[in-house]
Amino acid sequence: MYKKALIISIIAFALFSSVAFALNIGLAKNITSQKLGDNYPIAISPDQRRAAFLERTNLFKVRLSINGKPGNTYDAIDPKSVIFSPDSQNIAYFAKRNEIWILVIGDEEVKLCDAAKNYPIFSNDSKRCAVMIRDNNGWMVFDS
Repeated sequence: MYKKALIISIIAFALFSSVAFALNIGLAKNITSQKLGDNYPIAISPDQRRAAFLERTNLFKVRLSINGKPGNTYDAIDPKSVIFSPDSQNIAYFAKRNEIWILVIGDEEVKLCDAAKNYPIFSNDSKRCAVMIRDNNGWMVFDS
């Protein structure tokens, strides 16, 4: 029993020491501008080099931050809609401003809509993004 406890203690110490060493030599990098309780990762790029965080800028506003680079501020962002393109170079999501949903692709607000039937999806070559939305003309497939 003591052997088992000793082995567990040694493993725990080794893991803690590795994390502390990584922090001390600068391997760990803070990629959010807010304290941890105010943001959380919602999407990781396919190449695992980019992370999208939802950040609360104040009580009523949020923004999407990618690897520490803050995006536009909105009233709401649907965290389930956030998706990276297959080549990891682009991102798409739905954001809400003044009761209107906006399809955001990259840094551009490309389409206003009342509602969406599904979430954005990129083509395999990452050149196009499509989603089914409802606007003043009814339901349609929007293809960028």
